[in-house]
Amino acid sequence: ATMAELMAPLEHPSKDVRHCAQRRLSERAGSDAGLRGALMSLASDPGRPALARIHALWASAGSVGAGVGGGSETGAVWVRLIQDSDPRVAAQAIRAAGESGRPEMAPPLIGALTSHSADLRFRAATALGRLGATAAVESLQATLADPDDWVRYAAFQALNRIGRRHPAAWPAVVAGLASPNPRVVEGTAFALRATFDDALVAALVGFRRDAQRPNAARAAAAGLLADACRQPPAWDGGWWAYHPFRTPRPAHTVEWSGTARVREDLVRALEDGPSDLRLTALGGLEAESAPAILDAIDTLRGRETDPAVRARALEVLAGQRDARSRPVTVAVLSNAQADSREQAAALRAAARLGGPDMAGAVVGWMQRAGAGSALWLEAVTSAETLRATAAVPLIRRAIGTDDATTAGAIRALGRLGGSEARSALFSLLETGPIPVRTLALAELASSPVPAEIPALLSAWQQPELRSDALLALARVPDVRALDVYLAGIESRSPEQRAAARKALETLRAEARPVLE
Repeated sequence: ATMAELMAPLEHPSKDVRHCAQRRLSERAGSDAGLRGALMSLASDPGRPALARIHALWASAGSVGAGVGGGSETGAVWVRLIQDSDPRVAAQAIRAAGESGRPEMAPPLIGALTSHSADLRFRAATALGRLGATAAVESLQATLADPDDWVRYAAFQALNRIGRRHPAAWPAVVAGLASPNPRVVEGTAFALRATFDDALVAALVGFRRDAQRPNAARAAAAGLLADACRQPPAWDGGWWAYHPFRTPRPAHTVEWSGTARVREDLVRALEDGPSDLRLTALGGLEAESAPAILDAIDTLRGRETDPAVRARALEVLAGQRDARSRPVTVAVLSNAQADSREQAAALRAAARLGGPDMAGAVVGWMQRAGAGSALWLEAVTSAETLRATAAVPLIRRAIGTDDATTAGAIRALGRLGGSEARSALFSLLETGPIPVRTLALAELASSPVPAEIPALLSAWQQPELRSDALLALARVPDVRALDVYLAGIESRSPEQRAAARKALETLRAEARPVLE
């Protein structure tokens, strides 16, 4: 068969015929220089159909011992194909160049990063990542500011691929954190995240310790180090297998070869100048329980002048149940002049530490601060966690201050439990305005007891409370509420019908004589 006869099927209207011809030509072109030349001539001929040119391109690229970059003349043809006026041909040429493994294809691909077509820019960035082209790092960093998000994605993925393949390139990639363009900084952080590589850790440590770098950039490097301190456990098929949005990602709990160096640098960062850097380092050390690290954090808290850093240090110590955090928490909560950030941290720390002393400190703070404090809801949450029943009168008096405070106070009364808290809720159910009575009934309905049946029956008589009252009564089936259940099975609400039916089934033996 002549060369023309061999290549004619590349223009056939059937895709199957074209693909078959491409495979056969690729097999022959590996040992036939003349066929390779003919394929490249067809691929670079703008007068031929685009599909035929693309099939010729891939037949040449797939041939054994030839293809992309196969000699200076062939390489020049590929450069022209990457720059072809037909975007369909250019896109396929870019992809083939990326899969070629030929470093000499990097310059034309770098040039394609400035194409007017977002699709070609995306493909060029992807191809450079596949090549592992270290010469493209600077151009890819500039592409991180591209207006097209898919192009940005391809750029930071390419930077990550380059760093993984050539660890010596990590310092150049990390340098993007110092860019004045926030989009480049963000993209660089994306390129570095979730990568557990000793060479990357070394590059980040060197960058963070460089006092000539902007403080914000050094803090960003510290944050990346903190994220890389530990790896997540190996995937066991659980998380993400079903409704992943309902559960958080697995915590990073597995140490790796870079953990010790990251931990050492974060401890050293506690002594650095910028407070943002110390805050970031504290965040990275919050899961560390080693005595030496807790000593360093306590020392920092003692000498620190920035209230935000002192507050964060207290929270980290309390999170590790460090004994030194207890007297500090009490002292902060007892000091009305303490910075609001430290007071908020102390309230959270008290909830974590637990115990009568913490409950007493929180109640004392609530007595002094009053419901008008901006931290009141934080204190209510802590009292709720600590089961501080002494706070019930204070919480009760705060109801009516504003909508958010009222809702938080009623929720806390419901979760505190105990006779005093439930008595307060029933008082609200009888005397409060409709919105307050609705919230109180919702809390009572979560865990009703038989002794409360009369009050719940009274609430059911009120139209605006009937729905919640029915659900509460259904949770403690009682023959005294038989009329309520009978009305419930006629409700339009499926939830109410199901609850009433279940209650009647439970009371079957007791209810039958009454019904008959």
